[in-house]
Amino acid sequence: MAELNTARAIADRYVTELAELDPLISTRLGLRPDEDRLPDYSPGGHEARMSLVRSTLADLAAAPAPTDPDDRRCAKLLKERLESLLAISEQGEQLRAISNLFGPPQGMRNVFLDMPAATADDWAVITRRMTRFPQALASYRESLTAGIDRGLIAGPRVVSTVIDQLGDWAAAGDGKGWFAEFATAGGSGGPSPRSSTAANGQQAELDQAARSAIEAIMDLRDWLRQTYLPLTAGQSDEVG
Repeated sequence: MAELNTARAIADRYVTELAELDPLISTRLGLRPDEDRLPDYSPGGHEARMSLVRSTLADLAAAPAPTDPDDRRCAKLLKERLESLLAISEQGEQLRAISNLFGPPQGMRNVFLDMPAATADDWAVITRRMTRFPQALASYRESLTAGIDRGLIAGPRVVSTVIDQLGDWAAAGDGKGWFAEFATAGGSGGPSPRSSTAANGQQAELDQAARSAIEAIMDLRDWLRQTYLPLTAGQSDEVG
């Protein structure tokens, strides 16, 4: 049983459990070929991830002092990373997580590029995940609204940039939106899966999922422009 308390074992458990809470990690690590979930970006979802961070830190504290040099380095790195995550969380940064590179909408959109897209079964998984996009965006907006309530608001420049970015996503695919363009192009500019891998019913579901996803993007864009952006007046455009 001793090996279960090594830093490496604790780190491995943390990644596995985090992948259950953050399905984007699950996809990127290839843990579930049929992964069709999206993260919960609401305050409750964030708290679940922080609860895992705290329990993992407790496991590290209770584990015997590492004697192996590699395990000692693993323990030090894991502790530093987890404590940093807690510190960022305590500052409430997740409540104003607006970024044109690393924000939740960008991560969720980009994960589709990491998904298998060669067979009808692959596209069934993509369709299910795309269908969940509006709900995941709603959870993200819930956190931004909580940030407004606490006076934690992003700077005007990044908000304006993201508004323009979301508009570009909506305009892609000859006005049908990025998700429709993704589906038509077979995911990344390759051959379309429409005739060879998708039955008519499946294609109709994929098209509807793409429409719902881009409608959710446009709703978020409009909310950021009409409600959130005016609140950024006077906020700093800090970076780094």
